[in-house]
Amino acid sequence: KSSRDRASSSSSSSALPAVEPQSTNKLPEIPFVTKTLPSDRSNDLMIGEDAGTFDIQNEEWGKLGEEGWFTFSAAVGTIMTAVIVLWVYHPTGYSDDFLAFLENIAGGNPHFVTLLFGILFPIVHSGL
Repeated sequence: KSSRDRASSSSSSSALPAVEPQSTNKLPEIPFVTKTLPSDRSNDLMIGEDAGTFDIQNEEWGKLGEEGWFTFSAAVGTIMTAVIVLWVYHPTGYSDDFLAFLENIAGGNPHFVTLLFGILFPIVHSGL
């Protein structure tokens, strides 16, 4: 293409208005809480993306099983309930048994127990 053709094709494509998705939610917009401002990337290497941007008007609650905040909230609530019942709550949980197991391995040394927690935590949370 000639430079004239490239200029006319680029100007015609940039002349199209940006279409933003229409939101069906009626959530309030509170500055700095429900919408992040676009970052200034003029002096950036332009590697990666601005993944931390958030606009509440682009969010949907969805139905259970669909992608949305309702499914996310149900999943987090289920996991936290399981953690509390199976781990934290002493009459039904296993945290005190696990702590006694680690103290037995450590020979009662609280510093070594802390070290074992520091080793086990990243292993468990990494999925290994």
